Amino acid sequence: MKNWGVSARVLFVAMVPAALMALLLTAYFVSSRFSELDESLVQQARAIARQMAVASDYGVFAGNREALQVITDAALRQDNVRGVTIVDADGYTLAHSGAADAAPPPSMRPTPDLFQDSERVIVSQYVVRQRVALEDFFDAGEKPSSGGKVAPHSAPRVVGRVVVELSSRSLQLHKRGLLTAAMVILVAVLMIGAVLARRMSRSVTTPLHEIVTAAERIGAGELAARVQATAGGSLRILARGVNRMAQRLEAARDELESRIQAATQELKEKKEEAERANLAKSRFLAAASHDLRQPIHALGLFVADLAQQDLSPPARSAVHHIQASADAVSKLLDSLLDISRLDAGVVMPRVAGFPLEPLFSRLERDFGKLATDKGIRLRAVPTGCWVRSDPVLLERILLNLVSNAVRYTARGGVLIGARRRGRRVVVEVRDSGPGIPEGEQAAVFQEFVQLGNPERSRAKGLGLGLAIVQRLSQLLGHPLILRSAPGYGSTFAVELDEVPAGAQDRPDAPPQWLRESLEGLSVVVIDDDPLVSASMQGLLQSWRCSVVVGESGADALWALEQSGTVPDAVLCDLRLAEGQSGLDVLDAMRQRYGNDLACALISGDTAPEVLHAARARGYLLLHKPLQPAKLRALLQTIVTERG
Repeated sequence: MKNWGVSARVLFVAMVPAALMALLLTAYFVSSRFSELDESLVQQARAIARQMAVASDYGVFAGNREALQVITDAALRQDNVRGVTIVDADGYTLAHSGAADAAPPPSMRPTPDLFQDSERVIVSQYVVRQRVALEDFFDAGEKPSSGGKVAPHSAPRVVGRVVVELSSRSLQLHKRGLLTAAMVILVAVLMIGAVLARRMSRSVTTPLHEIVTAAERIGAGELAARVQATAGGSLRILARGVNRMAQRLEAARDELESRIQAATQELKEKKEEAERANLAKSRFLAAASHDLRQPIHALGLFVADLAQQDLSPPARSAVHHIQASADAVSKLLDSLLDISRLDAGVVMPRVAGFPLEPLFSRLERDFGKLATDKGIRLRAVPTGCWVRSDPVLLERILLNLVSNAVRYTARGGVLIGARRRGRRVVVEVRDSGPGIPEGEQAAVFQEFVQLGNPERSRAKGLGLGLAIVQRLSQLLGHPLILRSAPGYGSTFAVELDEVPAGAQDRPDAPPQWLRESLEGLSVVVIDDDPLVSASMQGLLQSWRCSVVVGESGADALWALEQSGTVPDAVLCDLRLAEGQSGLDVLDAMRQRYGNDLACALISGDTAPEVLHAARARGYLLLHKPLQPAKLRALLQTIVTERG
């Protein structure tokens, strides 16, 4: 009722009392009439039964079945009579007509002589025989002697019973007709009342409706809308007030529009300037990323090749430090690449059911030594929970959370555990570290934000771990929860769906390589950077691969034709000389050597467009700087499939 209009409220006030009164009166009179009809049918049944009881007195006494049958047949011809039965005092049927029984079932008799339900009325009437004196059958002179005494009339006695059954069908039809007529009259009265109430309310609701309509138009922005003040009294005053309000709003809008137009023009200019700056920044970052990855990629390959040489201890130490520096830069670029992939939407989860216990054991084993070296405890609580998620991506989430917890916890410990919450499983990583203030908890999920690392020490991470955790949680649809307070540590939790143990197969395990050696594997390297080509060639040859190098696709094809070599794998840079695309080169290679040729695209460009293009053509994309371990894993997979 709170949202009803004035017209509806007026009709409600006018119609509800009238409707209730009409319903009560109709119900009362119909109920009274129904009772009268029921009583009349019962009285009819009783009258017929009494008449038959009197008429059948002598017939029952004398056992004259023919006379009694005539009586029952005659009674059956009366209105509503369904059946008649006459029985003697012992319960034997003397005469029967119609559907009547000797008596209704005992369980259905509310009274000894009456039974009534929705279909019939049964009345039972005793047949009584009046006893008379013997001298009543003789003349006055023939009366026998009785010793001077006259015998009185004997008391009446029951000699039988009459059972009359009447059908209630005509009564029910009469009731239905009466009820229909009452409903028609009730509906007609209500309709007439509604029409009269509506006409009476129009004098109030029509002006109010006009005011409401004008107010809605004004609220929708049509400030030129006005109300026709046709009503009288307070409604006219209200209409004039609405019109004055609209006039003032219209004037204020015109002034605001002029101000907004000027501010919009200024913001538009600033927006265009910001977009130009952002585009320039994006181009710079893309170029810088590519240019940085090229030498770092070559550096990593040269270091890997150098590490396999026979070096003196000082030289090997220097190589080790160079490798650590290259790895640090590579990890930074890989983290940026992970964020780029997640933002581009090219990471496709492989969801399955799997147990948490093996994952917890790996985390405890991988970070146990680091925690022990710091003098803190690391414990994973055993669990029997199975969850539904991508095991690789979930492990990446927990790796980042546990790594952060161990890194920032100076004393105490780190706890990894899982607990059930309904049909969900909450995986928690708790630490006793410094804690995070409430006002800064949202900021820790942003890129390069580190609360306890103002000096940007590389030992304390890069500030990208929690940003990756948040993106992975959103990708998997797992709510991420943070509870923390300064001095009380932090708890990072991830909610997952629980599945029954063993309900689903785990994803395929990583392939087991059949052999470690890459000897004899024919690899084509296509790159226009001589430094990269030389480093790749040296590394692959140190693995005993057969290497063909070319600056372009045409150079590589010519070299293959000259040597008569059929390649097993092609490693091609994305950007080649003279604007040639590595994607087109790989297409040409597969066209020449078949679609089964293993092709990998190597690029320093992390733009989402590159990820989508490589995925669309079915090529594996490797980003610079390329870790030698990743390259060797790729080539070992090719060896396995070939073998």
